[in-house]
Amino acid sequence: MKEAIRRKRKQLGCLPRSKYDIIVRCLNGSFDVPVKKRTPEENNCLAMIRKRKDFELGDRGSLLCGGKQVLVKEDLPRFVEKMFMENKGCGARVIYNKLKVNYTGFSEQAILEILYNSKYYHEKYPRFTNKPSQRQLQKRNQAKDGRLT
Repeated sequence: MKEAIRRKRKQLGCLPRSKYDIIVRCLNGSFDVPVKKRTPEENNCLAMIRKRKDFELGDRGSLLCGGKQVLVKEDLPRFVEKMFMENKGCGARVIYNKLKVNYTGFSEQAILEILYNSKYYHEKYPRFTNKPSQRQLQKRNQAKDGRLT
């Protein structure tokens, strides 16, 4: 017998707050915008719900995708800072692996950009810019008899 090949689903990307709210309203059943008045963003969210069957609402009304809580793009820096402080200053890969256990909707690159733009990361890991300046090397002139001038 042939076993069914299980395809891995593409991970859900970062959702802005507006898309997150549209999906939650749709899952609650309170989304009642007429079809002709829907914006392209609302149509995209509804298509996303139809394609991905693993959206559901959590206990406190939070959006879950595949059993993991979906993080909003605007809330991601707060979660990254919290994990950075809890782990006493770790890198982007450690934070990504610890967050992906319970949450979805972010990438390691997004975490890295947040860390590079944050003050708390550079207090722990400062960038030293006091490197000596490059000296310009000048070509020496050689006389015809082989002496340097």
